[in-house]
Amino acid sequence: MKRINNNSLISVENNKNSNIQINCYGELDELSCDNIRRNYNKVVELEEEFSERLKYSKEILTKKLLPKQLQSDFNIETKLVDGEIEYIAKPITENAYKKFPLRLNYTMQFNSVEEANEFRINGIEKLQKEADITQKPVEIPNITNMKEFLGEYENPVAHTTKYGCQGIKLYICPRPIPPAQKYKIELFNEYLSFELITFLRLDSIKDKEFILSNKENDTEEFDVTIKFDNLQEEVNELNCTGKFNISISLRDKYKNDCNLNKEKLKFLFLCEDKNNHLYIKNINMDCNVFETSNNGKKEKNEKDYEEFNNVLSLIDKVIYISKIKNIKIPYDIKYFIEKEELINLIYYEMNNKKYTIQKEMKSLVNFESEIDVEEIKKYNGNLAYRTNLKEISLFGQKFELKRNNMIMFESKISKIVNKRKIELKSSHIEFYTDEELKNN
Repeated sequence: MKRINNNSLISVENNKNSNIQINCYGELDELSCDNIRRNYNKVVELEEEFSERLKYSKEILTKKLLPKQLQSDFNIETKLVDGEIEYIAKPITENAYKKFPLRLNYTMQFNSVEEANEFRINGIEKLQKEADITQKPVEIPNITNMKEFLGEYENPVAHTTKYGCQGIKLYICPRPIPPAQKYKIELFNEYLSFELITFLRLDSIKDKEFILSNKENDTEEFDVTIKFDNLQEEVNELNCTGKFNISISLRDKYKNDCNLNKEKLKFLFLCEDKNNHLYIKNINMDCNVFETSNNGKKEKNEKDYEEFNNVLSLIDKVIYISKIKNIKIPYDIKYFIEKEELINLIYYEMNNKKYTIQKEMKSLVNFESEIDVEEIKKYNGNLAYRTNLKEISLFGQKFELKRNNMIMFESKISKIVNKRKIELKSSHIEFYTDEELKNN
């Protein structure tokens, strides 16, 4: 802004109410509307003039408005809001707000003294709890006045200073949920154990209830959710009682993984066991945060373990076959159990071991000419039927057999189709190579 200084002997300030008129000649306002219209093509000059004025105004306002204690850490700066200039107190050092924390003083109005006293005791605490539980900001009610401070000094360009507090609302924000931490889950009994390392984070919190889950970690194979509810603090305040529920399931992209499904079966089996133990350890803190025992409803016996171990062994054989043949075998426990004998046969064949099928199997026998059915019935239960079985279809694959001579010992007639075809059944079936058959 270019001005011609006029040195006047008349004190304008002391003659405000007089009829004296002061006229300053030779002044030129570069940013006047008329001058901008005349010189609109001189945009650069206009920008320089505008910047010079703003810089001057910031320097003056900083010195005049801010206490000296704040001036080394804050400046009065300009900010464009909805096309209009606003002045704000802007920090110019990294620790400005540490030295002079931003704070609000507000006045509240209540309907009664009792209501005001109750709010003083735990009003803010209740609002903070509500915000934490809902994970949403909660409004502080009944505010009638508000002032903004930088440390101990009132902010001269605060919104409330310029416009008052009408229409302004204060909210208590929820405290941030802690980051995921590393946990080890152990579920075991005397004979069997399941162990899982997972990263759990607080999923939700309600009154006397909270949920931990690993849903934010998409690299893990299992979905894990642990829910604690109906929580009650004990007298010593170090422990609490309540209910818990733990859910562990395979994520969709791992549902065909046989190894992981085997681990899932262990978890489900142990959950049912009356003599189980559950330990949850926070690896980051290196301590057990939860432990409980005897949560199942069933007393597992020797037969239960025998059947369960057979299933685990069957899955192991499927995994072995998939490795040897370099094929992908999707997990299907019903199919595995249905084809158990064939799986065993292929498994032992791969390891060059003999295997005897003891599960009942049936086979149609065709004769070239008519037979004396009554004569054959005399040997019912003592028949030995040999056939050639070169390959087996399993898992959508063809498996060739070295021991391709199948003998059904102790066969019985299960069905007579006609005089040239009968059906035999046997629970004692063995396989031989040609050489083994000659030697026997």
